[in-house]
Amino acid sequence: MNDRDIVMEETAEPENSFRLPHKQEFLELARLLNLSRQQEVSLEEVLREVGTDLQIWRAFRERRSDRLEMMTNLKKMLKLMKALRDEVRRHEAELLDFMPHRALQDMAALLTFSAISEARGKDAFPAHFHADVEAIEQAQGRGPDLAEIEAFYQAKRSNFGLTNPAKLLTHFLDTLVQPMESLVEENRQNPGGRPILSERRFLIEALALAAPQILGEPATTSLAGRFVDLCDQVAVRCGLRTDGIDKAAAAVVRELADRRSSEPS
Repeated sequence: MNDRDIVMEETAEPENSFRLPHKQEFLELARLLNLSRQQEVSLEEVLREVGTDLQIWRAFRERRSDRLEMMTNLKKMLKLMKALRDEVRRHEAELLDFMPHRALQDMAALLTFSAISEARGKDAFPAHFHADVEAIEQAQGRGPDLAEIEAFYQAKRSNFGLTNPAKLLTHFLDTLVQPMESLVEENRQNPGGRPILSERRFLIEALALAAPQILGEPATTSLAGRFVDLCDQVAVRCGLRTDGIDKAAAAVVRELADRRSSEPS
């Protein structure tokens, strides 16, 4: 992988809080974890999403005077999102009969191939990815960046909106529900302090949810498994503490399993 393929950049966050890795740190991370190009893209996407979500969370913490009202609103929104997700599941078989097809295609186009694969439960990645990238490079005289690759495959992603609409829409809603649940949980566990450990836990949960795309296997509770190694290697390059991260990672995996088992099927 070349430096031009990496679009990570340093953020100006306080020391010991989450930050995106430098280019060289990400290259080292991908090498140590032995990630494929597709797995690197999945990891990069997750880290960018975590960075964005944590910016919102930091702003939320700073507005202490409005915090109770904000948390009340967050819980209301979470309840509505979960209700909509459950409604989609109930109408899975006939979703194409009444939902605008263009809307479903546009929704699918917004998802990554990693997300589409996870939603469908099977690989959705282009069969000739490397050849496609080489063709783009030859056409424009340079290697494409991530945005250009996404644009090239937009039509292919949108087609999944008509073949797996309910699964994709449910996954789309999950991308809203899961971070909202995490923020509610963080507020419950850390109502006024330990922001560094809260940020680390948020990162671990995001990595756990995306582990099948990043590692090719689900996250496990093993204290010496690949998932713990992923969390440790990523945390240190994102400016977070790693002491006790093995137990923290196992605890998050158990919590996610409990959360899933409590959801209606």
